[in-house]
Amino acid sequence: MGGTVALLAVERIATPADIAALLGLAPGTLVVRRDRHALIDGDVVQIQEAFYPVDVAEACGLDQPGKILGGVLGALTAGGLAPGFADEKVTARMPTTAEAAALGMGERVPVLCVERVVRGRGGRVLEALRVVGAADRVELHYDELPLTGGVA
Repeated sequence: MGGTVALLAVERIATPADIAALLGLAPGTLVVRRDRHALIDGDVVQIQEAFYPVDVAEACGLDQPGKILGGVLGALTAGGLAPGFADEKVTARMPTTAEAAALGMGERVPVLCVERVVRGRGGRVLEALRVVGAADRVELHYDELPLTGGVA
């Protein structure tokens, strides 16, 4: 199986209240949104939507269309905004009509929703990412995650 990512849009938008809360911004603040689809053998398996404060996107080249060489985390690091940690939440729900159509599935199959917030070492939010995929076709793997501190 061959996997690729298709970039659909890179645009500046007034942030909706739910995304503003994730980014620590006031609703309506201008942000950069990158929309893309993850594909396997040409089939959409994930709908991905990432949001960045405008100054972060500009500093790291995330406000430009096209593939981000080295990936988003590499671009953030190269832009002097090294990611420090991420919070991730995974939920399940029924898909919207648009999601079901994009994923080529019926509306009776649940979707997995991943919401990740990436913060810099100083705690500033650098990225809010939302991923939606069909629950019967998506696996989430979290291997060898670095853990700091903890109990002995």
